[in-house]
Amino acid sequence: MTLGTEALPELRELCQRTNETVHLAVLDDGEVIYIDKEKTQQTIGMFSAIGKRGPAHCTGVGNVLLAHLPPDEQLGVLSRKPLRRFTDNTITRTAALREELTRIRQRGYAIATPSMRPTSAVPPVLSATTPAVSSPRLASRRQRSG
Repeated sequence: MTLGTEALPELRELCQRTNETVHLAVLDDGEVIYIDKEKTQQTIGMFSAIGKRGPAHCTGVGNVLLAHLPPDEQLGVLSRKPLRRFTDNTITRTAALREELTRIRQRGYAIATPSMRPTSAVPPVLSATTPAVSSPRLASRRQRSG
């Protein structure tokens, strides 16, 4: 059984309860890989593709996964490549991003500002044996959320 298969009932429930698109992603070499999603019936939805990779530093799902890495591993991931700017909200300094990741870990979820994608709320999926193994991403367009 795969992670996507195991998470599907929860993804569907979260999508139904919130009426928003929900993504499931994992961290791989400083990038997130979207492994599953449950789409909303809302007219304005978020386009995404299963298997697509994206930079972890500027996505809510990437931030929540980075926030739950051990500090040494987190620094290693963030030190491999420059933190590319996608919008004015993208954090491009490692120290500033690590401060934000600490706040995310303390809060228990990320609130992704439009640093690359629409506003979203992102909780971690925790495992007893690893930090954060995956994360669902609840996508919400600003037009609907406020």
